[in-house]
Amino acid sequence: MDQYRSLLHVAATRAKKALRVSWSGKPTALVK
Repeated sequence: MDQYRSLLHVAATRAKKALRVSWSGKPTALVK
């Protein structure tokens, strides 16, 4: 799980203009 959270962090911090994160239903552990 930590590997996926790390990848999400890298994607969020390296986004040039915008980053959109969405989900439907119950949030996963990554977005809590």
